[in-house]
Amino acid sequence: MTLKILLIDDKPEQVANAFRLAVAQCTNGSIFFRNVTPESKIIKSLDSDVIAAFCPDIAVVDIDLASSREGTAFFELKERIPALSDVKVIMFTGYTDSPEDPIEKGIRLGAFSYVRKDHINERAQRSMLAIELERAVKQIQKEKIKTLVGGYYSQPHISKFFESDSNVQNIIDPKYVNKAILFCDIANSSAYVQLLSIPKRVIFFRSLFDWWSDLIINNHGGWIDKFIGDEVNAYFGSSFQSEPPALNEMITNCRDAAEAALDIRDGFNTFFEALAEGQHALGFEQFDKIPLGVKILLHNENVLWGIFGSHKMIDLSILTSPLIESARLMRSTAFLNCYKKMQRDLITNLDFHRTTGTPDSLKRSGLICVTLEVKQRLDETGEFLFSQESLAANDCPDIAPRKLWILEGKI
Repeated sequence: MTLKILLIDDKPEQVANAFRLAVAQCTNGSIFFRNVTPESKIIKSLDSDVIAAFCPDIAVVDIDLASSREGTAFFELKERIPALSDVKVIMFTGYTDSPEDPIEKGIRLGAFSYVRKDHINERAQRSMLAIELERAVKQIQKEKIKTLVGGYYSQPHISKFFESDSNVQNIIDPKYVNKAILFCDIANSSAYVQLLSIPKRVIFFRSLFDWWSDLIINNHGGWIDKFIGDEVNAYFGSSFQSEPPALNEMITNCRDAAEAALDIRDGFNTFFEALAEGQHALGFEQFDKIPLGVKILLHNENVLWGIFGSHKMIDLSILTSPLIESARLMRSTAFLNCYKKMQRDLITNLDFHRTTGTPDSLKRSGLICVTLEVKQRLDETGEFLFSQESLAANDCPDIAPRKLWILEGKI
């Protein structure tokens, strides 16, 4: 990422060399992004056009320009120009007696820190300005990561996540951790949305994703990896796991995923009926025409988890072969054949309700299949019930033969 650092000083020639050296030093110790490219600029006055055009991330401002005794100078500029609102301000002072009024005023107005000019020309390995610049760099990057992670995790966990830099480091450098992976797909939704107008299709998918997000993130502490059409890919597991993960952590991950899957399956009818009867009036008669169902697959394995990408685009995701294997199992012949059997039962159920005209108790099909790894973890809890039938899923030539078990519910 490119980091823009601006120096505003009425006598820049006195500090220019020390400033450039500090800029070069400030990213050396960055623990967040190792490809930080600093870009610096030096100006002599508060030229609002020049400052706005450069749009710095950090501004090192002479104390008399930052927060004069008469006014607030640079801070007034920050308030007036929205693009400068998040700039980290380091106040630069040539005073050696540290006058309290301007410094306190600047800190009160939101300055990040201040540095004395006589401390930047020391022949130390790293100057005080470099140290303060590095602190500002880390804070900026931490805020960017917090914004990114905030879209994936529930708010109570966000605070805990950012208690220390070491926790953030867990996702900066992707590493293998144990996660329970959940794939969920709405069967026949493509045929269903064809019956809806374009605006109602938007409402349908927004409502579906809101429901999934709230249930997975807020109710069960999971992470949403991505939405793919009418499918959600989610995973469960804290970032604070031991390495290698303990058995109880694996069991907890699988339990959370299983309970989320059961809530999705059991809330399926309620969600669609509420949507049909809601203010947008999607129409229960359209819902009744299509044999909709929910397909869910759960898998548990160690996955590579963290932030991937560059400063141009970064994403918090899981990236490893178990994810690919899970996606293939989701589409395996054994899984789909089992679901088709449930669909045939559903169509018979639909035809019955169409002839009797009583759709109130209409049941939709919902299939939850788990891999051996998940079944073993859930068997440890003694809380979950599986059907006697196991499904061979050896039709994918690129993966080892597997068996899938049908998760019926909680005992």
